[in-house]
Amino acid sequence: MVKELILDFLNTEMPDEDISFLSPRSELLSNGFLDSMGMMRLVLFLEKKLDIQVPNTDLTLENFNSIADISTYIMAREKSTLRSI
Repeated sequence: MVKELILDFLNTEMPDEDISFLSPRSELLSNGFLDSMGMMRLVLFLEKKLDIQVPNTDLTLENFNSIADISTYIMAREKSTLRSI
């Protein structure tokens, strides 16, 4: 689900870019596919679509460098939110 949301975002935000080569492990930030503003737009998009909050302290390469990293972070975030209810 998260992977599809990210790909939808990239298709919408970057219609002239070929994203067919992207794999779950493709580095979005380190390879310059997304710049810092693009990443912030992606984070805001995910927060809105998934009804989550991403603290500034979580905006790291470890959490947001690839589609797989983002998916792992989001799933962990959702699990920790469910445990606190």
